[in-house]
Amino acid sequence: MMIQKTNHTCLSCGNIFSGNFCNVCGEKAFHPEDKKITHILEEAFHFITHFDNAFFKTIKTIFSRPGLYSLHYCNGIRKKYFRPVSLFLLCVVLYLLFPFFNGLNMRLRTYVSRDYDYAWYGRPLIRAKMVHAHLDLQQLAARYDSESPHFSKLLLLTLLPFTAFILAGLFFRRKKAFFDHFIMATEFNTFMVVFAYLLVPLLDKIMNGISLLLFKNDFLASEFLIGLTDLAAFLVFGLIAFRRFYGEKWGWTIFKTLLFILLYSWIAVGLYKIIVLVCVLWFI
Repeated sequence: MMIQKTNHTCLSCGNIFSGNFCNVCGEKAFHPEDKKITHILEEAFHFITHFDNAFFKTIKTIFSRPGLYSLHYCNGIRKKYFRPVSLFLLCVVLYLLFPFFNGLNMRLRTYVSRDYDYAWYGRPLIRAKMVHAHLDLQQLAARYDSESPHFSKLLLLTLLPFTAFILAGLFFRRKKAFFDHFIMATEFNTFMVVFAYLLVPLLDKIMNGISLLLFKNDFLASEFLIGLTDLAAFLVFGLIAFRRFYGEKWGWTIFKTLLFILLYSWIAVGLYKIIVLVCVLWFI
C-alpha cells in the first residue's frame, strides 16, 4: 500500500512541495500546531542544544585535529559544524565581552615611544591629529585609549582576507579556489583568537589569582613568555593544519609554515596596528 504524501503550498514563494521544507526557498511547512506556545519552547530548546553541539564540536575539531574542519567544510561536509565566518565572529564577540584581554591593542603612547618600532609612522599621524583636534598628547591619549579596544577587536576581521591571500600565494600550486584558502584562513584566525586572546590570558589571570591567594604575590607571565607560547602554538597548529588541508610533503609544509608565520606576524604586528591607529584617530 502506497502512502500518499501531502503537498503544501509554500507561503513565501508559492512553490508546491511535499515534506516539511520547501525545496526552493527552504521555508518550513506551516501547521496549526506551530502557533502553540509549546512549539516556541521546542524551537528555543532545539536552537540552544544545536548551537552548543555545533559550536563546541567545531572548536574541539579545530584544537584536536587542525585543518580537518576546513577540509570537511570545503568538501561539502558542513551540517555538523558551525559556519566558519559566524564562528570567527562569535569568538570575536566573546573577546569583546572581556575588556581585560587586550590582544593586539596598544595604548597611544606606545606609538610614540622610542622603545618600540612604531614611532616612524605613529608620531606624524598623532602629531597631525593633535593639531587638527586642538588636543595635547595626554588628552588625545585618554580619548584614544578608551576607544581603541573596541576598534582593535572588530578590525580583527581584516586579518581574514590578508591571511587568505598569504595562503593562496604560498600554496598556489595546489590549485585550490580562493574560497578554500579563505576557509583555512578563518580556521587559523579562529584558533588564534581563542588560544592567544582568550585561553592564554585567562590562564594567566587564574594563575595570578591563585598566587595572590596562596602566596600574596603577583604571578603574571612576561610578554616574552606569552609571545613565545603563542608562537609555538601557531607553528604547531600551522604545520598540522596545512599538511592536512593542502596535502604537501612535510619538507615543503615546514618551509611554507615558517614563511607563513613570518608574513602573518608582519601583518598582525605591523600592518594591522597601522590600520587600527589610523581608524581610531580618524574616528575620534
